[in-house]
Amino acid sequence: MRLVPYLALLAASPLVGQQFTFEVATIKPSHPTAENQNHSSINNDGGSFRATNVSLQRLIEYALGVQSYQVSGGPGWVRDDHFDITARNERSEEAALSATELHNGEATIGRIRSRLRNLLETRFQLVLREETKELPVYALTADKAGAKLKKSAEASGNVSMNSGIGGATLEGFGMSMPRFCTVLGSILGRPVVDETGIDGFYDIQLKYAPEDVATAREGALDNTSLPSIFTAVREVLGLRLSGNKGPVATWVVTAAEKPTEN
Repeated sequence: MRLVPYLALLAASPLVGQQFTFEVATIKPSHPTAENQNHSSINNDGGSFRATNVSLQRLIEYALGVQSYQVSGGPGWVRDDHFDITARNERSEEAALSATELHNGEATIGRIRSRLRNLLETRFQLVLREETKELPVYALTADKAGAKLKKSAEASGNVSMNSGIGGATLEGFGMSMPRFCTVLGSILGRPVVDETGIDGFYDIQLKYAPEDVATAREGALDNTSLPSIFTAVREVLGLRLSGNKGPVATWVVTAAEKPTEN
């Protein structure tokens, strides 16, 4: 175990060793209305970043690209207090990027996370301790019959997920297998480890029964014949999810300060 500013801990980012920053950022405590107190959002349009009514806990998860169970510790306000953030990218950094880099979705996500990590370290004085824990995981492998993946023309990394009475859908475009594993982990609430050995970028479309939705248990789904996410991954993509245990990176908040309002 070691204490370091968490900018050095980003194994989840493809931009290890390369830092990006915001040119300017405004942080204020959230004051939501009664109607909006349970609503929070994180958005970026490639040139700016906006977080509304978001806790430091969620910002850490977003910056590291991890799930809530991978971040713990710190004072209660890390989870209870919420902030509004408006930030603009450093223009000179954007100007130095090639057209390929600007249109690579996964690289764009990496730059956003790098900027946010820098912001949390400098404005929230955030320090994390990295710990590896043995936790339940899923391993993603190619099925015996082989993968059935549609090759993508570009590495956009765009993902859309929806869930409702008609079932759940996942659409990803230009996704690498590590990116797909991250998305699956957010759905399953457990880390998914890429053991496919498959390189490149792919377009993925799945429709499945959301197992944790109450309406599914009550028979309110329009189509109760939808497969589970496990079956859909195997039948549509030729991949298999298998339960296992393995080492998972987790982070403990050891220092954090509320930022001064600006």
